[in-house]
Amino acid sequence: MQDSGNIQFRSTGWFRRLANRDLALAALFFALIVVFLVTFDFVDQLFRLTRDLEHLEVDEWIAAVPALAAAAGWYSWRRWRAEARLTQKLAANVEILENTTESLTEAKGDAERASRAKSEFLANMSHELRTPLNAIIGFSEVIKDERLGPVGTPAYGEYAEKIHESGLHLLDLVNDILDLSMVEAGAADVADEVVEVSTIVESAVRLIGQTAAKRSLKIERDLPDRLPMLRADPRKLQQILLNLLSNAIKFTPPHGRVRLKAWNSEDGGFVIQVVDTGAGIAPEDIPKALSHFGRIGNVFTRQQGGAGLGLPLAKTLVELHGGSLDLQSAVGQGTTVTVRLPSARVVQSGDLSSTA
Repeated sequence: MQDSGNIQFRSTGWFRRLANRDLALAALFFALIVVFLVTFDFVDQLFRLTRDLEHLEVDEWIAAVPALAAAAGWYSWRRWRAEARLTQKLAANVEILENTTESLTEAKGDAERASRAKSEFLANMSHELRTPLNAIIGFSEVIKDERLGPVGTPAYGEYAEKIHESGLHLLDLVNDILDLSMVEAGAADVADEVVEVSTIVESAVRLIGQTAAKRSLKIERDLPDRLPMLRADPRKLQQILLNLLSNAIKFTPPHGRVRLKAWNSEDGGFVIQVVDTGAGIAPEDIPKALSHFGRIGNVFTRQQGGAGLGLPLAKTLVELHGGSLDLQSAVGQGTTVTVRLPSARVVQSGDLSSTA
């Protein structure tokens, strides 16, 4: 009795261990192999079964059952193993993709935080530089113009004029950096005002006219008799024109041509175009010219000042208005910069009357 109890206990323990699915399947497979070995002429029976099923006798069916069971068991086990391997591979690939996505997300977040930190730093530094620059520009102008009396030595007046010009140049650069950093930081707002294009154009040409005259250049205007009203930010629209005209003047040799054109596009939008006969840009260098601080290194452009922010800033300001900036150029053939504003920015006469 004790021995039978031990046997029953060991048998029960063996069946409990067999509850594991892998062991159970292995045991089943082993049992089916045994059946396969003891089945008379297994291969012949299986071949006959598949070749002439409807003609099998009852005893032949009975003899073929173990073979069919073995084949079905073997097929099921192989299928289960294939599915298990596939599931493992898919799980491993999903884990790799999840880890890669997490790493890319973290890297993207770090890059965005670094960009915001850089923009905030530039904005703060630009504000800090503006105050002393305004003092330098103001006091040098007082000395240059001798508003409080004669300077005495003529050289002092020349020095004051150079200081004044350098201060204005540096202030323009600081303003460009400040505007660009504000746009990158998402802090640039576009005022939605109804502006007269003719007023903006005249103001920009007047402000840049002295610079053009010093280089023996004249700004030609090819404009329709009546320019439309635009819904835009007047300061940013004027900045776009000033940057484009200043860039054209800077890279056009004396006695060259700078032309400002504007017209209504066929899709109802508005187009502004600046064409010059300057040194031009190679087509492969155009993306660099439109990038921040991008300067083209040919012989003529290296002689010019600037930090390479004029065109990128103009492009950014145009895009803030929902428009696009296109640059076409070739070395020795000048440059054409085209600004396209959408029809939503053009104020129709009915809209203007309703606003009034």
